[in-house]
Amino acid sequence: VKKIGHNLLFDSIFLKSRFGICVSNIVCDTMLLHHTLNENEAHDLKSLAARMTDLGDYDREIDTFLKQFRNTKYKHYGQIPVDMLYKYAACDADATIRLYHILIKELNDNEALTWVFKNITMRLFYVLLEMIFDGVNVDLAEANRLHEEFDGKIVELAKQIQEMAEYPINVNSNDQLRSFLFGFDNDKIPCKNLGLKPITYTQKGNKPSTDSASIKELSKIVPDLSLILEHKKLAKLDSTYLKNLAKHVTSDGKVHANYKIHGTTTYRLSCSDPNLTNIPK
Repeated sequence: VKKIGHNLLFDSIFLKSRFGICVSNIVCDTMLLHHTLNENEAHDLKSLAARMTDLGDYDREIDTFLKQFRNTKYKHYGQIPVDMLYKYAACDADATIRLYHILIKELNDNEALTWVFKNITMRLFYVLLEMIFDGVNVDLAEANRLHEEFDGKIVELAKQIQEMAEYPINVNSNDQLRSFLFGFDNDKIPCKNLGLKPITYTQKGNKPSTDSASIKELSKIVPDLSLILEHKKLAKLDSTYLKNLAKHVTSDGKVHANYKIHGTTTYRLSCSDPNLTNIPK
């Protein structure tokens, strides 16, 4: 049986992981079809149904219900009364098939995009399905060991920076770093003032920048400022890659990240929860 749906990666992963059901013979995902035709617009079913069909805001009843009972047992769609939920599910299916007939006609009028959709997008769909389901192994013991090691180094670096500043500054506070490096608002933060000339300013242009690039330049004048760079680097590695990665490890010892074909306008894959493509430099 040929299958058409909207955001079928989500449904396919849910059915396979919860019930062991493998969805096959998917001929079209209308979310990916719309992304192929117009990468710059929103691709969610609600937005498309409102723009391209007469179904309008068909989930308003459920949204109102969830807002009304926000602080009660009703936390997600699985707890919504069936007599309300079936109408929503029916409209979901109705909207999807309507969008399919509208969008497939537009696709068939464009030979180049037809080839892209059939030979790249829908084939990649199945590759990503297996990637998400299989997951990525994580050595949690090694990640925890590194976290403890980095945490100890971060604490020691903070102490050395505070000794240099002659004040217990918070190294993660840009305002306190500005006071130490440039004397900015030094009357509020009575730390040592190095009196350095700012390299660049923040986007609004009213405060000296304390980003890594600026501090790297300043460390050519005051070499000990490399301690701040090392602190920033280790804190970033620890929070982004060690703590964050560990949070997403499931009972099978793997991370099942969410890959999206439609997440960018350039057809580059996006990845989230966590972003495994965010490689530390």
